[in-house]
Amino acid sequence: MCTDGLWLPNGPCLDEGECTAGELEVRDAAMCAEETRLCSATCTWGIWNVTTAPGECEPGMERFDEADCGDAAYRAQTCSATCAWENTSECTRYLEPCQLCARAGECVRAAECVYDDSSGDVVCLPLATEDSDCPRGRSTVRFVAESTASEGVCYFLGNPCCLDVDVDRHGVGMGCLGPDCWDSDPDRTGCGAGDQGVTCSATSECGGGLVCAEGICCETGSTGCTGPCESCHVFGSRGRCAPIPGCEP
Repeated sequence: MCTDGLWLPNGPCLDEGECTAGELEVRDAAMCAEETRLCSATCTWGIWNVTTAPGECEPGMERFDEADCGDAAYRAQTCSATCAWENTSECTRYLEPCQLCARAGECVRAAECVYDDSSGDVVCLPLATEDSDCPRGRSTVRFVAESTASEGVCYFLGNPCCLDVDVDRHGVGMGCLGPDCWDSDPDRTGCGAGDQGVTCSATSECGGGLVCAEGICCETGSTGCTGPCESCHVFGSRGRCAPIPGCEP
């Protein structure tokens, strides 16, 4: 109908538009969200509007979460069909350097789960930027495609994976002969209860003003060693909060 020199709709569209007036279209969106749009009186689609808010994640996604587990452990979670995170494991301790691992995210902050082609194992290898960050004479830094760490990792070149400063074959790792809380003295080995670097589950188990952080008795300083680029597991500084080599927040 022409009104004041303008054509105005005066009845239903006769199939010449892109939709039927009043028609409602529904579509699924990311993370279980839902959107709708309405066909106008002029037979054109309106904008999409969110009618169901998105959930937390995409179904099938996996992650590790520290909630309710402390800084030394994590809980595996999987995204459900309704786009919500669900726990799929109990709290599990992060693996220390030189322990066998299965996938990324299982190691402490100062290490990464990487395939070591010299041994054929998948291991939590220490992060490093140069050879001096690694046990001398038995490992070297490599920057490899399998690693997501830009700073590189210490490869042990077929040698037993053992974090050992004084080269007495005692230290941390599956390749060591035993523990060593005297890692600057090749004539002393072993550890006592509550010693610096000893595994713990609570600060009450640590002595000498040490704090149980990342699962070991540690000298954390004023920061508490909670920053993303500091750890109590850095090679050469085990049991003392230190910067992770090459780490950028």
